Amino acid sequence: MQEVGNKMDQIPGSQTQSISAIAGYITSQFASEEDKIAAIFYWTAHAIRYDVPGSTTGQYDTQTSADKVQSALSSRKGVCMHYSEVFKALALACGIPTELVSGYTKQYGKISTQTHQWCMARINGTWELFDPTWGAGVVNDQEYTPQFNLFFFRTPPAALIESHYPFDYLWQLLPNPLSPEQFKSNETGITGNKVRCNPAEEIPLYFALSANEKSKVELKHLEIMGISNGMLRGEAAFLKRELSYHALNNTSAKLEQVVADFNASITAYNRLILFRNKQFKPALADEDLLALVQLPYADFTQAYLNLMELKEVDRALQGQVVSLKKSFIDTKKAWETQLAFVQLYVSKPSQEREQLFFIKPNRGK
Repeated sequence: MQEVGNKMDQIPGSQTQSISAIAGYITSQFASEEDKIAAIFYWTAHAIRYDVPGSTTGQYDTQTSADKVQSALSSRKGVCMHYSEVFKALALACGIPTELVSGYTKQYGKISTQTHQWCMARINGTWELFDPTWGAGVVNDQEYTPQFNLFFFRTPPAALIESHYPFDYLWQLLPNPLSPEQFKSNETGITGNKVRCNPAEEIPLYFALSANEKSKVELKHLEIMGISNGMLRGEAAFLKRELSYHALNNTSAKLEQVVADFNASITAYNRLILFRNKQFKPALADEDLLALVQLPYADFTQAYLNLMELKEVDRALQGQVVSLKKSFIDTKKAWETQLAFVQLYVSKPSQEREQLFFIKPNRGK
């Protein structure tokens, strides 16, 4: 690390203003993943100063990932999310798969009331743990002191779990992940945990999931281990909001598709009526004429079934759904009338078909 650090201390100031420039310098100086990740850890820990006041004001809560990276590069200060986002951005730019890990920490046997964020990166095919924030320095009595600490570089999972508890037990990278209560009670290294885990097998399966499915897995993992403190409850509430938001968005997208399908059915219906007004001329083969009504009616029916299956409709869209259901019911009757007519038409001999156009429908007494 000292050799890597010496090279990173020589990076020109002009190459420290963007992720691409910093990553370009790193890749020009180092070839192996081990050296690159060391350079990334060293630069991140030394370039950013921990913003003690900003850690409690919530001023960074609305920043996007890109905002956090840009903010840290321009101001050279930030909190854990800035260290981890810069570390991740640099690693990815250097071709090293990296993910953020969220959770909370424990110091001197006391659980912190603030959430924390650190990283894991895949080095030569194996996921390893990094905390560039704790590796950069320490905070005592609301004062930050730079103090580079290699303990938080490629920290063994069994060692990091003594102070860092991820919300999802998968990111402990342990075969016997600890529960929140075991973490609180310093019961590290024990057996008889609630679950067994095979990170090498389970992590690739997790990353293959959609964002929505990942949230479901994370919530399930939280519930398995027990939601026993405020930070865990906050994370569970966040995941539930994410799932609800996805469900509403998914419902809105489905509703848009139903409307599009309904409008398409109206277009097909009007086309059929025009063709009927011309007494089905120019003539079509019977199977083509049947298809002209059966296929769009089948699509119409499926669209109606899709509408009826919509759940958790946003309040602002409920009026639209009610109106659309009524329109479907009214249009269904019209479609069925035309379907019955075409079926009757093709069932008649050719010489009897023309007179069907002049028969008035029976509307009852």
